[in-house]
Amino acid sequence: LNPARARAAANADGKANGLIEQVKQDAPRILADTTPAAKSARLAAAAKILSNHAAIVADATRAEPKSQVEIERAGGAEEVDALLQETVARLLGTEPGGAPEGTSATKSKAAGVIARRLCVPRDMGAAAAMQLRAQLLELEGAYAP
Repeated sequence: LNPARARAAANADGKANGLIEQVKQDAPRILADTTPAAKSARLAAAAKILSNHAAIVADATRAEPKSQVEIERAGGAEEVDALLQETVARLLGTEPGGAPEGTSATKSKAAGVIARRLCVPRDMGAAAAMQLRAQLLELEGAYAP
């Protein structure tokens, strides 16, 4: 990259990392929101995961990423699939929040990868992305060994 593009990329990365940290801190409040708008955003996020499930698993586990190569991907497609199923269940309210049983380095890493790879508006709207990121970042910490 030329110097101007390198500075722009570094600036964008810094802003993205700041957003992730802010959502991580606000996750309990975001996930406790029971307003109609929050519920609608959670439904939209769940629908997007379901409609793009295979692509999300492939991206989260790709050995040779096509973009954002600095984000180390997770291994274990079966665990990533299980993480996505759990995420959707939590977004829909069919599975209670809180700490899951046990730890999983793969699920923790995959949750972080997906939260960091999520792009607004390419992947979904801002409200849905906020709900999804909050859920994934909560699971990233909960599954961490």
